[in-house]
Amino acid sequence: MLAYAVRFKVDEIILFYPNTISQNQENETSLSIKDALADNKEILIRAFQLPIIKRELLSSPLNEKPSLGELFESTKQDLKKRIEEIFIPMFD
Repeated sequence: MLAYAVRFKVDEIILFYPNTISQNQENETSLSIKDALADNKEILIRAFQLPIIKRELLSSPLNEKPSLGELFESTKQDLKKRIEEIFIPMFD
């Protein structure tokens, strides 16, 4: 990952990872790395957790047979909102 950043002259890497069944992290995690083999180029790595898992499905029985679209509509909206929260400030 760092080699590609140096090769393509990128100074920021953004990582996305899904939420888990037991953990949800709203804040970003970031770290800065200085690559000694690339003239101490500093690369910022930012990691964000995205709402992929719909936890409600794991704790409640399904009484009906809804379509997948209906079942995951709220998760889809939460995911869109989270991605907007991450990217929109970058372009302001």
